[in-house]
Amino acid sequence: MIKFSTLHNDRVQAFLLRQNVLLAINPQWRVWLFSTVIWILLFFEGLQAYSSNYVVTHVFLCSPVYVAGEPNTFNYSAESQAFSKSLEPLIQGFFSWIIMIFAMMFPLLKRSIQHVATAVRRRNQNGSIVLFLVAYTLPWAIAGIGFMLIPRMASVFLAAYPSNLLLLIAACGFVLACLFSWHESRTTVMMKCELTMPIRIDGMLRYRDTFKYGLTIGINCIKMCWVVMLPLMFASHNFLLMMVVSLIVLIERYYVPHDSKIPGIAWLSIASFLIISCALSLH
Repeated sequence: MIKFSTLHNDRVQAFLLRQNVLLAINPQWRVWLFSTVIWILLFFEGLQAYSSNYVVTHVFLCSPVYVAGEPNTFNYSAESQAFSKSLEPLIQGFFSWIIMIFAMMFPLLKRSIQHVATAVRRRNQNGSIVLFLVAYTLPWAIAGIGFMLIPRMASVFLAAYPSNLLLLIAACGFVLACLFSWHESRTTVMMKCELTMPIRIDGMLRYRDTFKYGLTIGINCIKMCWVVMLPLMFASHNFLLMMVVSLIVLIERYYVPHDSKIPGIAWLSIASFLIISCALSLH
């Protein structure tokens, strides 16, 4: 009995040791787990909205618009409340944008996370990876302001037209993504998303180098992925479309050559599906 217990403990310790080694070799797994949790929460949120018959028409920002013919009286209390309410969709839209970056972009950072983990001391790995992710998210957060305002401005100018016109614009965006994917510069742009930079192993310079590296990768990823993120905004953050786009981007990053035509065909297929959907909705 003692022999069996000792053997069992040895197997457990060996198993835990293997897990620690795997986590040390693959520090990106923790980040992928975080993104997976985000996807699960988004799925259940969408499922709950569907089961309660809650229909989301637009996720874009909305603000009060003056209508000709109405009395133009000013009430400080009412105006303050209206301003406060107009900030709510702004904050909600920005929060949704950041969540989308966590879910879609973090899984693409395997090589960058591994580079940060191997460049610093073992005890500083987790903190350095978090700092890198914060710096990586910062350019996306700033760019998100424009990504939210462009569809909003389009919806205001096209208010007199059918609502599915915004979906047609999203389809045109995916056509542009296809053309960009087939352009000869695409390989260079993708390689810049996986470049490495020197990171000091310790001290205050480690923080500076890690933060700078995160900013650099974030900016490079914006140059690569803006062409598919913008159509998603016009499509009102459709959950299924987000999943399909994420899957295509993952395949493009890890499983096909950088000069492959497959991602372009996928973007063109999405554009065709959206155009057909718009055409059917008119009948």
